[in-house]
Amino acid sequence: MANEITNTEADKLIPELWRPKMLAGRYDEMTIGKRVLSVTGDVKAKGDILHVPIEPTVSVNAVGSNGSVTNQALTPTEAQLTVDQWREATIDVVDKAQAQSIIDLVEAFQPAMSKAMAEDADGLLANEHSNITTNVVGATAQPYDIVNEDLLTSAVQKLLDLKVPIMNPAEITWFFDTAVWSALKKIAAFNNVNLTGEEVGGGLKMKIPDVYGIPVFFTTQIKTSTTLKNLLLHKECLAWGMQKNFRLEMLGRVRKSQPVSADWLFGLKVVRNNHGVVVNTAP
Repeated sequence: MANEITNTEADKLIPELWRPKMLAGRYDEMTIGKRVLSVTGDVKAKGDILHVPIEPTVSVNAVGSNGSVTNQALTPTEAQLTVDQWREATIDVVDKAQAQSIIDLVEAFQPAMSKAMAEDADGLLANEHSNITTNVVGATAQPYDIVNEDLLTSAVQKLLDLKVPIMNPAEITWFFDTAVWSALKKIAAFNNVNLTGEEVGGGLKMKIPDVYGIPVFFTTQIKTSTTLKNLLLHKECLAWGMQKNFRLEMLGRVRKSQPVSADWLFGLKVVRNNHGVVVNTAP
């Protein structure tokens, strides 16, 4: 038929709709920051450098035939954590946009600021891989190593040989790049029902079971351009402390707009180099 009134003819009468709520932006959960040594209680007071003393190892000697003993020269070492990471996220909403928007723009972006800053802090902690130099496994040039049991057991062996305690799952963690998930799911030892003891089989679940009894976490914050810098960390390898916690404030208006700024101040440091392992894998 001809001369129908279709959407083309009625275009000026058909409104476009906007859902009055934005879908949330996606950020990594803070993972590394929750599983390493917290020194927040030590840096909350004034000061910009925290000295973290490290106890030397005591040796044992035979008592001499005349009852003599050997005095030991024990000198504690230290790691210095500098509180120098002052990070912020700021938005500035023009009054006209705020008045005419179907959502409160100032309020809408506030939760995202805290999530973005948590992700940023985890990225800074992940970047400390370059300061974990005692224990490194996996190739850093092509052909890169893929994740397999030999690579994983060699990482654990590094810590065992250095007498680093790994039996408490609250104190030891695998941090893998998200790209490693598929490789781990293909390792039968971690996923087959007869090995995991799970009713439907670990292979049918997204979650990776603990690898050799060590909890597994994933993040996108450890990618590099050439190699994935996965980490096996005892909690005392890395330390961080929050001196000024997350603060959200309305800044002074200098024009017809409302600046909203969030900031926090913290420090981070590799304090026990030999308590962590960098596990290099294919990107």
